[in-house]
Amino acid sequence: MKLLKEWIVVNRNGYFSSSTVSQAHTRSYHGLYVTFEGDQTRNVLLSKMWESITLDRREYNIDTNYFDDVVHPEGYRYIFEYEDYPVPLFKYRMGEIIIEKEILWDPNHNVLYIKYAFPERIPDQFSVNPLLAFRKAGSMNTDANGISVSRNNESLSFQRGGMKLSVNNANYFVENGVIYRNFTYGEEKERGYGYREDLFSPGSFIFKGEREIIFKFYQEGEKAEFQKSKNAFIKFTSPTFKDSEIPERMQGISNFFITGENIIAGYHWFGAWSRDALISIPGLLLVRGRFDDAKKVLSRFMKIYPDGKIKNYEGGDIYPADSPLLFVYALKKYMDYSNDLPFIRSSINYVDTIMNNYIDGFDGIKMEDALISVPPGTTWMDARCDGTFITPRNGKPVEINALWFNALSSMKEFYFKLNIKPPESYDDVIAKVRTKFMEKFVEGNRIKDVADPDDPSVRPNMLFAFSLPYPVMSNIRPFLEGLKELVTPYGIRTLSPSDRNFVSVYEGDQCSRDRAYHNGTIWPWLIGPYITSAVRSGIRKDYLRNYFKDLMSRNYIPEIFDGFIPDDPKGCIIQAWSYAELIRAYIEDLR
Repeated sequence: MKLLKEWIVVNRNGYFSSSTVSQAHTRSYHGLYVTFEGDQTRNVLLSKMWESITLDRREYNIDTNYFDDVVHPEGYRYIFEYEDYPVPLFKYRMGEIIIEKEILWDPNHNVLYIKYAFPERIPDQFSVNPLLAFRKAGSMNTDANGISVSRNNESLSFQRGGMKLSVNNANYFVENGVIYRNFTYGEEKERGYGYREDLFSPGSFIFKGEREIIFKFYQEGEKAEFQKSKNAFIKFTSPTFKDSEIPERMQGISNFFITGENIIAGYHWFGAWSRDALISIPGLLLVRGRFDDAKKVLSRFMKIYPDGKIKNYEGGDIYPADSPLLFVYALKKYMDYSNDLPFIRSSINYVDTIMNNYIDGFDGIKMEDALISVPPGTTWMDARCDGTFITPRNGKPVEINALWFNALSSMKEFYFKLNIKPPESYDDVIAKVRTKFMEKFVEGNRIKDVADPDDPSVRPNMLFAFSLPYPVMSNIRPFLEGLKELVTPYGIRTLSPSDRNFVSVYEGDQCSRDRAYHNGTIWPWLIGPYITSAVRSGIRKDYLRNYFKDLMSRNYIPEIFDGFIPDDPKGCIIQAWSYAELIRAYIEDLR
């Protein structure tokens, strides 16, 4: 049993609970009641519960924590069984006592349930101390003072500043107000961040003779019942494609990213990022027939970026060179699946604005001799250290220009479907882009990663030349010799291991990790464009299904893996486009 294995459970609003199997937090993002506000902000309100049992005058603690090199208490020793899907369930045994601990979100409301049950002998006393953080996720709570406690009938409320959390069972509560100091989070220490914090316990809930206890944590005005919430949550994580080979768990967890008009990029720390959302729309929404949800996400982009210049996220400081072109990609996929021509008609002026932005130029992004040139740090390989981009990719990146060709061709199709006459030179423009692309990027059996200035690095960005709805190139087979250095069963490497800039391990402080991020690290989401490109070029579907089956059957599909040890997940423990592109490629290409 891997006691430091992480688990996570999420509701439709992006609120989550997450920790390790042992319940020992190893990240500052671990917590039981973690909120999601706006597009990016998370707050950890309830960090954890510290539980103790008294039986025949002996006390047992079932919680586990790190305090530097000390583990206390050692509740992990009593765990004999656990499940983390669809609802996290942890079972402890202490002599004649068995405790079942269940953690559940109402999928539609910001209500967290923590249920304890004693199916055999009931302890003499069961005490629970909630430990409160009331801080922004990603930070440390070095001052646990200032959290107030108030009672209202059978509920309690905890508050500090604008953060507030309520809980039931007030009749069992004994207030004392104790600060627990120096919790230590190993993942944060390894990453070079603050890793110690203090947590505030407002008091203890003390139960005697109770076989079942349910805690209900909520914010203002939330109403829900445990069993109804559990039934709804199981439905929330139920499979969508019952006749396919996509694992039920993979389908269920893919719902965790969809929040109203947003798609969350990944857990624990990402919010709603434009590039990630637009790439994920087909796999998370369209293949399932969730056209209204897809339309909401697309409509939101048009509302908050009316000038067609889509930032990396709302309030962000970067105009990605690909996000507007990915909007056109997502709209084209939406039309293919839904045939919703009225929505396409309502969006056509927006797409036209996007295309004109590239022709006229914006924020250093501009058309040069039919192709698109970009400044440093505006592609998806945008990591930087001390203000310097590690993979700047300025010039003409291959995937940006593949997306440009796709957008021009999609626009022509929109015109055709809507009976709008395109400009007379439109076909000539599309043909010129293809010609210039071949001239600039293709040299024998190699495709440059960037042109003007030329970068011949072997990277996966060439896949977009073959995988988009309108591919600028038609057959990937002549280029497979170079690609084989990148392809692994867990994803596609971002750089060939034979390159002098290759970094095999993603570890260390922020700069060390960012140097590896796009220089060898394996990304599962790139399997999507790889499969599409391969199938279009005649590579056998059964071979591809078998090659990637282990990844699809993992408990969680993460953001990235190390370049040479892909069984060790890194980055976010679950990532939207990892799920989305695997699902899209399977449904569209491998069924």
